[in-house]
Amino acid sequence: MSSASKDEPELDTLSSRRCPPAHYVAKINPVTELLKLPELKFGPFEVGGYNWRLLLKPQKVYMSLYLEIDDPYKIGRNEEVLVDYKFFVFDYNHNKYDIFKERGKELRAFTREKTRWGFSEFLSLKGFNDPQRGYLDNDFCKIGAELLVSKPIRTKVALTIKNPSTIKDTPKIRPTIQGFSASESRPKYSETFTLEGRDWKLKVRPEPEKGTEWLSVHLEAQGISPGKLLLVNAILRVLNTDPKKFKEKEVKGWLRANNCTCVELKFMPWSDLKKGFIQGNELKFEVKILTVVNITRNDELAKSLP
Repeated sequence: MSSASKDEPELDTLSSRRCPPAHYVAKINPVTELLKLPELKFGPFEVGGYNWRLLLKPQKVYMSLYLEIDDPYKIGRNEEVLVDYKFFVFDYNHNKYDIFKERGKELRAFTREKTRWGFSEFLSLKGFNDPQRGYLDNDFCKIGAELLVSKPIRTKVALTIKNPSTIKDTPKIRPTIQGFSASESRPKYSETFTLEGRDWKLKVRPEPEKGTEWLSVHLEAQGISPGKLLLVNAILRVLNTDPKKFKEKEVKGWLRANNCTCVELKFMPWSDLKKGFIQGNELKFEVKILTVVNITRNDELAKSLP
């Protein structure tokens, strides 16, 4: 490709396959008339929320082929759309598509200013017309494209873990459900309490199942911001008037803004509450957080590519 610019992407023939390109195929007829035109645009076709076109330019020696974004105004200023693109030409001799892409390059950045990527020397006209290549059949040819479009936003996460080895001496918190009665069927809540730098509440309610009623206990994180994910492992203990007769369960779960609860639905039989667990219309708990994994999401503009 001696006449191509030194900045021209280098073409690479990847392989062949029978499956057509996923996003676009142009069926051209008659090819002899196409070769008389200065250029021809195909499309548009939609991929990744943007419209795209193929631009084909027959020239004296080579055929040029480019991918163009048809609506660059959708790209924000100082933003870019990253695309991994492949071109396809159908080989009638073997009933397969030959696949072409840039050698050594996976992504190209489309911007408001840079709206086109491709090859000024895609195929020589001699090779395109060669019966051994199989690209023509009764003056028909098929050319297509397949794209992987990445949005200009990159998501990064920060992960922080606190486990038993680092918080084993965490003080136990003793929240209380006030105004509690074994005849109560509505959910009851504790006051907000703080543990491991976060506010929490306990919720209790009866949980009927197959003729048996259970006490269900919910540990609810307060104020989880959108984009944050928590993995929580905690010990919940219901205290008894006899200190040796407490009930204890371990709960765990992934918590987020729209699902901020980890729960034990069958904490204990509801009927057992009368066995020293209700203390003057109060249900007293002890809570200890064993593990907290904080995953925080941060979106940023992807860095520019050449």
